[in-house]
Amino acid sequence: MTTAQRPAEVSVTHARDHLSATIAELSSVQAIQLVNRGRVVAVLVSPERFEALLDAAEDAEDYRAIAEHNSDPDPDPIPWEDVKRDLGLLG
Repeated sequence: MTTAQRPAEVSVTHARDHLSATIAELSSVQAIQLVNRGRVVAVLVSPERFEALLDAAEDAEDYRAIAEHNSDPDPDPIPWEDVKRDLGLLG
């Protein structure tokens, strides 16, 4: 989601009373914030957006792990022969 595009806001009451229309609105917005008494209590996103967010989170986790590994001054690598043996790839 770009910073220029803010999520739509819908009251919890309106979303409950117009659930189908609220869900349909996800085709034209990135997200819908559900507001109760002036406070965001939940966010609706399309399944595609949800998957994209999960993928981005997994990528970020991978990048952090790579950075952590690359910053280790004394890595303790596992010998390739041990890996093959553990995986049952040696005959």
